[in-house]
Amino acid sequence: MKKIAAFLAIMMIATTLFACKNPKSTESENTSSETVSNANPQITLPFENLTLGVGQTYTLEPEILNADDTEITYESSRESVAEVSEDGVITAITVGDSVISVTVGTVTAEIKLTVKRGATDVVLTFDKCTLGVGDTVLLEVSLLPDDLFNSDVFYRSLNEDIATVDEDGNITAVAKGEAVIEAYTINEKSAQCTVTVLPHAESITLDKIEIELKVDANATLTAVINPEDSIDTIVTFTSEDKAIAIVDANGVITGKAVGTTKITAAAGSIKTECTVTVTETPKVVEVTSVTLDKGNTTIYVGNTLTLKATVSPNNADDKRVTFSSSNKAVATVSTTGVVTAVAKGITVITAAGVNSRKASITITVDDSESKAPQLFAPHTYKDAFDGQTKSFVGHVFTDPNYFVIFGTCDGDATITAKTTKGQVITTKADHGIFNITVKKEDTKTKVTLTAKNEGMAESDPVTYEAAYVDPMYIQSSNYWRIIGGSDSSFFLYDHNGYLDFMRTNTYSQSQLDQAKSNINKKVAAIKQYNPDAELIYMVVPAAATIYPERMPSYFEPLDKKSRIEQIYGVIEDSDAVLIDLISLFNEHKNDDLKMYWKTDTHWTDYGAFLAYTELFDYIKQRFPEAAPREFDEFDFVEDYYYSGDMSVYLGYSESTIKEYNARRVPKFSMSTQLQEISEKRYVSAKKLTYTPSFAQNQHIINTGNNDLPNCIVMRDSYGTQIMDIIPERMNQTVMRGMWDYGIRTQELNTYKPDYVIIVIVERNIDSIIN
Repeated sequence: MKKIAAFLAIMMIATTLFACKNPKSTESENTSSETVSNANPQITLPFENLTLGVGQTYTLEPEILNADDTEITYESSRESVAEVSEDGVITAITVGDSVISVTVGTVTAEIKLTVKRGATDVVLTFDKCTLGVGDTVLLEVSLLPDDLFNSDVFYRSLNEDIATVDEDGNITAVAKGEAVIEAYTINEKSAQCTVTVLPHAESITLDKIEIELKVDANATLTAVINPEDSIDTIVTFTSEDKAIAIVDANGVITGKAVGTTKITAAAGSIKTECTVTVTETPKVVEVTSVTLDKGNTTIYVGNTLTLKATVSPNNADDKRVTFSSSNKAVATVSTTGVVTAVAKGITVITAAGVNSRKASITITVDDSESKAPQLFAPHTYKDAFDGQTKSFVGHVFTDPNYFVIFGTCDGDATITAKTTKGQVITTKADHGIFNITVKKEDTKTKVTLTAKNEGMAESDPVTYEAAYVDPMYIQSSNYWRIIGGSDSSFFLYDHNGYLDFMRTNTYSQSQLDQAKSNINKKVAAIKQYNPDAELIYMVVPAAATIYPERMPSYFEPLDKKSRIEQIYGVIEDSDAVLIDLISLFNEHKNDDLKMYWKTDTHWTDYGAFLAYTELFDYIKQRFPEAAPREFDEFDFVEDYYYSGDMSVYLGYSESTIKEYNARRVPKFSMSTQLQEISEKRYVSAKKLTYTPSFAQNQHIINTGNNDLPNCIVMRDSYGTQIMDIIPERMNQTVMRGMWDYGIRTQELNTYKPDYVIIVIVERNIDSIIN
């Protein structure tokens, strides 16, 4: 209330200054009064010069003497600048000069009026902030435009029980809750900042107050901050004696030498301790041998064989056994030793102990004939002539003259399709999945399929009638058209997929100039809060950019730069940093692990890992502790996973088709939050498409390692595959929700990132232009 009273007093003083005979202001001076005499009558005005702000009014009260007729006439020389009423009320309209005339009879007196700007906008350095009880922060204000008749700023709190503000804009948090702080001017222009006040940590609860562990063994200490809504969200762990035990930012304690020490957990000004006793590691009983209960044998395709491994001695400390197959295309083996015959050939099954002790047998898989290929859930139609229901395959995707046959076979069989009019098309299956693009011949095209696995005879032929179909889902905005390519690959047609490949949608020079301007503006905005900050672009090429040879042969791109090549050039010529993924992926396009899915529009965990490595190879130049994890620090679990969006766009359910691929699983310890992100980013362990309710949302991750940089990651759906491994190499990460590329000054001011990383796929690069 005191601040409001002070404001009213200031307003009264300001009004007096403008209305009295000797007004003063920072802009000009209203000079002394003028008396005009013409014997009879006499007009006395309060001053010769008057300054008002736009929108302000002043009532002129002239003194009239010696006049028989006291009728007064008022006039403004420039009514566009200021108007004056018949009662002498002057109203300032716009910036400029005018002369106000006062006439009684034949006598006239004048005042020179100057109209200056009043504040039109109040700009705050931030419109939201979060403070702990007792904390303070300065709310800085700037007024627009610069040339004002009065630049005073006043402050008030709309809830002083929660937060107060002094005359200089210093906000003080008083109690838990939310308050609005308002900054305003003498002409009642204002802006508001919402202040959220949270309590500071009052205590820390540890899940253990005493821990005993062996030398080189680990134990995890979990800390809970009380109250739960405390502003102090990061727990810092330290060891009293690092020679006895060390602790990392996640509370993982490692015994180093025999002895006792204390681990301190701190949040804000609150600390608590856990006593750690490290004891000697007992002598390990090593594995001396591993044996299998069966010798070399032959099994047939589709059959299984269970192997039992025996580890000696019986009292070995670690009796774990890992099974592996030297040729998974011939036979696979489960973690429990169940061998499944896949295709004709020879493979070696090995059972390995923990210290390289192992046993092996040779498995021969026999099959005199390849298994015939099968289609995925063939569609049906009713024949117009005989009324019978018949099977057909095919979808419109780029051209109504072509359709796709999509099905399964054994292993990596070569699939051959023959039509009645002589078309012969072959393709190589990918771990049991194949597709073939066939040109339409008639209303219905008869297609005969065969499969041939290496070392086996060709399968019996199977024949389908393929009818051209224009499915309803193609006409829906919920489904995108798909291109069937070679090597059992699919590609996106809609959303710039086809146009990018054909290079018919390239940018004009003005668009490229706009993109460069947008990028440099982002860089400038980021550096306002951290002069050393960098903007990094990871523009992910589409699969068709890396594997053009897999696109249909009748697609002939124009001989000019594509959009992504243009954007790469713009970024390289800007103030931002480009991670060149085109060159990187071309180097790795023939790796054993896939960089892209074939039934989904996204990159794989392996493709994302390659990009992550390239990114942190750059970042480690400034932050050596942020060097990327090595390939061997992850398990790439190869298996059949349910396919993604492109198989759905072809009309199949999400649980119909599986594709052989690899999921990246860290071998190292991760925080509970990062472990949750790593697991929940996908729908399930067997369905590697992003979870809309989790992966699309924003996540803020803290590792508590101040030797690592801070970052903000802006991403589209391609961020799913790296949203767990980028934060692990950072101190603090704001993982934006998908498709949110805007610059937020409050976010930059709060986190002061060392890097802002933009992950965007080729089809979405219009966002850089716009």
